[in-house]
Amino acid sequence: EISVMLYPVPVSDELYLLVTNFKEDDITVVIRNIHGQSVYAQRYRAGSLNNSAIDTSGLRPGVYLLHVLDNNRFSKILKFIKQ
Repeated sequence: EISVMLYPVPVSDELYLLVTNFKEDDITVVIRNIHGQSVYAQRYRAGSLNNSAIDTSGLRPGVYLLHVLDNNRFSKILKFIKQ
């Protein structure tokens, strides 16, 4: 089973993303603010999201949604707080 984890939460500067047991396709990571606007989008190769750091230093403090998805059917949304 695919597992997606974020840490530390709340985050100050670097948010770490860990995706395990995902081998199929490339993965897209999108961060949206509370208004639904995309503030970050990046495509990763399958298997390369083992403790990948995302720079959040340019984000304003608040609540964000991180969406991890592939080209097929996998989709996971996680909430995090930026300090």
